[in-house]
Amino acid sequence: MRRLTVAQTARLKALALWIEKAIAVVIAASPDMAAREALLRTAPCVGPIVAGCLRARMPELGRLSSRQVAALPGLAPFDRQSGKTSRPERCSGGRPTVRRSLYLAALTIAR
Repeated sequence: MRRLTVAQTARLKALALWIEKAIAVVIAASPDMAAREALLRTAPCVGPIVAGCLRARMPELGRLSSRQVAALPGLAPFDRQSGKTSRPERCSGGRPTVRRSLYLAALTIAR
């Protein structure tokens, strides 16, 4: 079982490397995508995975205000009021895959 697990892990790592290289070729072929990639990668702890997630899941980046961009993954707090009742503001909704990748990048910065 150990040999099978090691062999399967090696195959999966090789496949992941091949996919990363293919993505890099596609990005390099398009000047617009390469410029967006370079801009995203200037932020701290934004590597190829976070940049790829942001490009794929938030194509509207660059056309929205900073408040709208914060609201898309559900990072901006919104008032939850009904009449005279006032509840604490909460961050919720949005795109969970983007929120998770940004959380992991922030966790890396915190460490």
